[in-house]
Amino acid sequence: MIDDAETQMLAEDGTADARERQEALSAFWDTVRRLPTYVRLIAALMSDPRVPHRVRVMVAAGGAYVVSPVDLIPGVIPVAGQLDDVYVALMATRQAMRMVPAHVAEEITWRYGIDESTIDGDLAAIRRLVRVGVTQGAAWILGQVNRLGTAVARRRSS
Repeated sequence: MIDDAETQMLAEDGTADARERQEALSAFWDTVRRLPTYVRLIAALMSDPRVPHRVRVMVAAGGAYVVSPVDLIPGVIPVAGQLDDVYVALMATRQAMRMVPAHVAEEITWRYGIDESTIDGDLAAIRRLVRVGVTQGAAWILGQVNRLGTAVARRRSS
């Protein structure tokens, strides 16, 4: 979660990158706060006899990906390793909600206060966080390489 000191630092920074980073993190933390509700929604899908078997298999496959040590981005990579797990679980949940009978989906989403637009918004929040992290991280790395190159060039010329 963003603490008060970090929020203050970002607010004082005033740059577009800092604002974008703060907004992306805020949206992502909203998603994280909903994760326990998503777990309950998934459990409801898995235990509801009206949910077709193929939907349960798909949700189980998404869950297996989350707990599997073999995945696209290894869990040992901080943050990124968990983002892909959350993304896959949310994609499986969204697809499952589209595949169950409409009245079942409406009942379950009403019960947990999460509808398709919430899931889509949470998926977008993860994509945005990744985009901001990659673009701003790459810019930072390039800046560091540039500074290092400048320092080496100065030492060689003196």
